[in-house]
Amino acid sequence: MNDYEDALLTLSLSIDSLPLKLGAPPLSLSSPPPPFFSNVNNEGARTRVGLTHARNRRTSTQSIKQGKSEVITPPYPWMTSRRAIVHTLDYLISNKITIISGEVQCKKCEQQYQIKFDLQEKFKEIAAFILRTRSLMHDRAPIIWMNPNLPNCKYCNQINCVKPIISEKRHTRNHRTGAKDRLVYLTYMELCKQLDPSGPF
Repeated sequence: MNDYEDALLTLSLSIDSLPLKLGAPPLSLSSPPPPFFSNVNNEGARTRVGLTHARNRRTSTQSIKQGKSEVITPPYPWMTSRRAIVHTLDYLISNKITIISGEVQCKKCEQQYQIKFDLQEKFKEIAAFILRTRSLMHDRAPIIWMNPNLPNCKYCNQINCVKPIISEKRHTRNHRTGAKDRLVYLTYMELCKQLDPSGPF
């Protein structure tokens, strides 16, 4: 059993004892996520917004445009030759791909540089957060995913100011006209499912 499987087992065995109330802090994150619901009724009670049929909806996807091939040259070592599909975590680890990197830019001094993350550590952190809070998400991304804290700049030392340089190319086939919080939720879940097909995603 690897570290990730051990972490999932530990979490699944102790999930009933974990605090699942709104605003409970996620594992390994420095600040608690904001509440998942934003509307407040006259009595001050939080209400669920647009969740009546959320679980019955199908994942909305876009088909590949006519003339475009489903098979591509992988743009990154963690990508497969199929559009919007990444390798599994087991495959990546067995092929010694354990660091994920990307280009970022400071919004203050505009310096560009590369930032790196440990794949297993970050995936374990996200998986633990999902296990604790998925029942509260109702197929919508929590506010902490919609407005995440940004890294600090290593050049000008300004806080919360380093943003990723995102390619214009589409990474997932989720329909762009959907609600943003649902698209973010689906993207997180789809990537997690690809990394760990047997996981709770």
